[in-house]
Amino acid sequence: MKIVLIVCYMVIVFGQDLFVSNLNNECLECLCYASTRCNLRSGCNGGYCGAYQIGYHYWKDAGSPTLPGNLPYFAGAFESCALTLSCARNTIKQYISKHGKDCNEDGITNCDEYAMINFNGASNCNQPLSSFSGREFWRRYIDCKTAQM
Repeated sequence: MKIVLIVCYMVIVFGQDLFVSNLNNECLECLCYASTRCNLRSGCNGGYCGAYQIGYHYWKDAGSPTLPGNLPYFAGAFESCALTLSCARNTIKQYISKHGKDCNEDGITNCDEYAMINFNGASNCNQPLSSFSGREFWRRYIDCKTAQM
């Protein structure tokens, strides 16, 4: 029984297509839109890269996902991943699968929590987005979420 559980865990955590409850394509699109309006030409600025504006430590904490043929310790592995939408999405999925929680303690874990975790980090996801960039991120997230309804 233990072996089956370990194998299942490895498939869920290390597989390319992670399943995280309520982390669907619509949620990922809104996280991307909130970050940069999902600008696929977003480069690296101030240590954050790509359409999701992923930071190096976020990427490392997510397990350092890489593009096929790359290894996490290769020079440029972080940037290559963060600048490639599929790898960046995998990074988001892995980070949220590791740190997903009910940030506002309403008994529901949904994309709102994932947005807070994505912007504030897992340990501060219950903190308000009080900075200008935080308020802009949240406004764009709500605009995207509303447009999908």
